[in-house]
Amino acid sequence: MLLWLGVSVLPASEGAVAFDSSSSLSAANEYPGHRGAGWKGRWEQKEKGGRLQSVIVMNDAQLGDTGKPYLEVKGVTEITNMCTVSIARQLAGVDDGPLTYPLRYEFVFQVDRVESHFRYVLFDAPGPQPATGKNVTWQVSAAGGFWRVMDGSGNGGQQNEINTAIPIEPQIIYTFTIDVKPKERKWSIQISNGRKIFSRDDLNFRSDAPSLGGCFHAGFSCADSTTESHFGFSIASIKANALTGGK
Repeated sequence: MLLWLGVSVLPASEGAVAFDSSSSLSAANEYPGHRGAGWKGRWEQKEKGGRLQSVIVMNDAQLGDTGKPYLEVKGVTEITNMCTVSIARQLAGVDDGPLTYPLRYEFVFQVDRVESHFRYVLFDAPGPQPATGKNVTWQVSAAGGFWRVMDGSGNGGQQNEINTAIPIEPQIIYTFTIDVKPKERKWSIQISNGRKIFSRDDLNFRSDAPSLGGCFHAGFSCADSTTESHFGFSIASIKANALTGGK
């Protein structure tokens, strides 16, 4: 299985290193991969009330104009259970220390299906988990027809979800840029669907942590447990780089 993304997490003074796709099965940037290239370990799958049926690297295609292989994730919900599933991977940080310095995430994302009871979510947490929770720092989700960004309480309590007015549609490429300032427990986001851009600064973490959890998640949940539903999403071109200039 070929690699599908590259990650660099380095001090701003050292600059960013690009990691390219490779055909080597022993390389860090595979799925599920292993430690290295900015990652602390391998990708993990977390499931509760649902099953990830396939997680496949699409090497002969690309997501939009990224020019990169992408990861295609497909699954099914279970009857009588609320479904929450995710794929997650921990960033190594600098010398495996806490991620307290400003960081920028960039990635592209696409969903296969949209239903009223579906929710797609991307977030940061301290470790792999199937769903969001009070330990989440930043979070963006697609539910109720639109992309929504979280403005947290900063203490693990109630969160406010802001409607971006960018609709969630199947087979549309969404590009994300997320900047985080862990010491201030603040974050900002820009989302684009190629026609419309949403930007918001000065958002608050949900958790009270003084650092990023460092575990990047892409996931799905379904509130309807009365019927079996199939879902899918794709993600590519993930980057996580230290910001320069103390931004």
